[in-house]
Amino acid sequence: RLVSLSQENICQFKELISEKLFNLDTKEHARYIGDDSYAEKSSSFSPDIFLFTRALVVAKGKDFYFRVLSNPKLMPKNSDFEAILYLPAEAYKIKTGQEMNYVPKYIPETFSNSKGWGGDFDLKKMVFGEK
Repeated sequence: RLVSLSQENICQFKELISEKLFNLDTKEHARYIGDDSYAEKSSSFSPDIFLFTRALVVAKGKDFYFRVLSNPKLMPKNSDFEAILYLPAEAYKIKTGQEMNYVPKYIPETFSNSKGWGGDFDLKKMVFGEK
């Protein structure tokens, strides 16, 4: 169905998904994803798994998304849906025969939402273990 949309609409779809993923990119949401949850002074947190778990929230639809957005404890545990992240680019390629070069306003990668991670968050320490 996505491939039947215009190129502009495929880009808008990517924008919409990216914004939803960005909004869920918070420390509180990261604390409730199961085995790979974020915890202070823990090295088991996986930024990729957190992104893929947020993707599942978006894929489950509007109602589920808004419930989880307002209540991080409802984040899916040990479950994800990475494939939705690639749908816009794949649809665009099928439609146009070209790579999608659209860059969304909201970057969905984990830690992009600095407000969601709070002022005390130190990315360098989290990624590299530096003090």
